[in-house]
Amino acid sequence: DITRNTPCNVGNQACIGKDFAQCAQKDKWSIIPCSNNLVCVVLPLVQKRGISITCDTIDDQNSRIRNFLKAAEGC
Repeated sequence: DITRNTPCNVGNQACIGKDFAQCAQKDKWSIIPCSNNLVCVVLPLVQKRGISITCDTIDDQNSRIRNFLKAAEGC
């Protein structure tokens, strides 16, 4: 798991606990709490390979992953 003390490079993004984090300076995470009922999640991209790290609901994350896996079966 990534923590506040995990080394990072400028521009890196991660979930630290339930919060979104971005590496603002070498080895220094800037923690941005998610609002309301949102948590930091990792989502698959739809139009290209890769992931997106953002604040969202767990239900939406699960739905997007299910849809991604369903679409991948057809490839």
